[in-house]
Amino acid sequence: MILSRGLKHLFLYGKEQRHLLFRLKKLLSFFPADLSFYQIALRHKSATIITLEHKINNERLEFLGDAVIDLVISDYLYRTYPDNDEGTLSLMRANMVQRKTMNELAVSVGIPDLLVTGDNACGQTKNIFGNALEALAGAVYIDRGYVYCKRFIEKTFISEFDQHKSLQVEYDHKSSLFHLVQEKKWEVDFDTFEQIESNESHTHFESHVLINKKYISKGKGWSKKEAEQNAAMKALDKLLI
Repeated sequence: MILSRGLKHLFLYGKEQRHLLFRLKKLLSFFPADLSFYQIALRHKSATIITLEHKINNERLEFLGDAVIDLVISDYLYRTYPDNDEGTLSLMRANMVQRKTMNELAVSVGIPDLLVTGDNACGQTKNIFGNALEALAGAVYIDRGYVYCKRFIEKTFISEFDQHKSLQVEYDHKSSLFHLVQEKKWEVDFDTFEQIESNESHTHFESHVLINKKYISKGKGWSKKEAEQNAAMKALDKLLI
């Protein structure tokens, strides 16, 4: 009988490690080769282990997993929607990897039951489950390489959208801008106020778009909504060049 790489060390693991190994097998559809990468991926920074040389938590694997997820989804969208331009593909990708979606997916696949956290985890971030899912993708990439990681991402992310969600982009400039900045983990604000110019008899609205507190664009309109839509449209023009 030939054992998989993950099972070769099965009898060296303790009870908790064996339990995690089989939970991961169910989630990933394969056994990990090196369980330690996944243990790190499932350790939140609130439960950091500090050694003489390292701080052990999932932040570095989250960084890697985020990049690999973007690559796999970008490749999928490029091949699946050959008639869509770069801007539309960017918005579609943002729709798939927005933080709310990541958190929902993480909960649906059981990440909360696997994640190791400290007492102060809830006060640090509301995205700990989605972040751990990204870290898990990073662990798969390091442990098994791109092909296995691609299969995991396609199963977890892409099949979810194919079966349950729409990839159609809503052509509302403000919504599109929010999708785009969520993908990049930026902060966006609209500073909207009433304004009147010398040649006007009524006030209009002016809205400024700020990303990470930096001014990007402005728009005007006779209503607050119109001003914000125009400001968002100009911001998208700049960001998608």
